[in-house]
Amino acid sequence: MIFTGRSRSYAYKILKHVRESLGKAKHHLITIQEFADFHGIPVNEIEDLIVKKP
Repeated sequence: MIFTGRSRSYAYKILKHVRESLGKAKHHLITIQEFADFHGIPVNEIEDLIVKKP
């Protein structure tokens, strides 16, 4: 939600799509690296938005 600026349901759809493409089960988590690789974006762009740095 934070990264895309979209709704929670849209964020879950994206995660479901990534999970399915990676062959992971519903209960498996998606890492930031996997999400970034799937979408072709640098990991640090995501981390900068979701990780608060002092």
